Amino acid sequence: MVGLINVLKPEGMSSAQVVSRVKHMLHINRCGHMGTLDPLASGVLVIACGKACRMFDYMNDKEKVYVAEFTFGYETDTLDRAGSVIHTSANIPTLEDIERALPSQIGTINQLPPKFSAKHVSGKRAYDLARQNMDVTLTPNQVVIHSIDVLSYKDSVLRVKINCGSGTYIRSIARDLSYSLNTFATMTKLVRTKSGIFNIDSATKIEDISTDCIIPVDQVFPEFGKIILSEAETKDVLVGKKIKYLDTGKKFNFVYTAGNKLYGVGRIDHGLLNILTNLYEEVE
Repeated sequence: MVGLINVLKPEGMSSAQVVSRVKHMLHINRCGHMGTLDPLASGVLVIACGKACRMFDYMNDKEKVYVAEFTFGYETDTLDRAGSVIHTSANIPTLEDIERALPSQIGTINQLPPKFSAKHVSGKRAYDLARQNMDVTLTPNQVVIHSIDVLSYKDSVLRVKINCGSGTYIRSIARDLSYSLNTFATMTKLVRTKSGIFNIDSATKIEDISTDCIIPVDQVFPEFGKIILSEAETKDVLVGKKIKYLDTGKKFNFVYTAGNKLYGVGRIDHGLLNILTNLYEEVE
């Protein structure tokens, strides 16, 4: 089985627990998630089955959309409601203050990840070190935040819609926005509503997952080109030879054998077809 599943992750489960459940339900040996959601978050979690796990890097480029709630007046050590309060402030900004400050969080910015994150520090996860009260020194990452739209603001709770690129920490936006307003804030709710072509309206609850939910990878990347090999070209490619091929004008292409079976992802480099990712399964 090679494909992707749009899973509706519930609050209270880790992304790893969702993967384990899917593997058990579908009897699949190899499964992985594409873009972690913290346990308190819910929404779209894309699960890769079989060799589709090799598509992670391509999926990583996809835009994501979140609906988040930031509560002003306090900050926790984890920057979300699961943590312990470490700072408080009586300074609650007005909606006008927030709207003036939001542009500073939009665009290509350097963002410091939370210390309670999966980032590696000296070969260990940052959250493991933080839980042991050890010093965690993280470096800012360049992320892209396309837009932040205010949905509502009431009783110190700001509800926003965020469209961003991969690697963005929504918790860090809450922190940085509040600091720019001379106060503190904590992310108290997070729902991922979109990841690439996958949206929350078409996501499947865990208890309803079946093999019918698996979407072939070539339906997930409509921007890819399509290359169908001849029988002679198929024989060469199957033994690892590079073949001459006209440029399709696409950065990446799905490559199919003469029998119209998906072989993998390829790119045309200087007139030669280079297979980047092998998705071929001889026995299904």
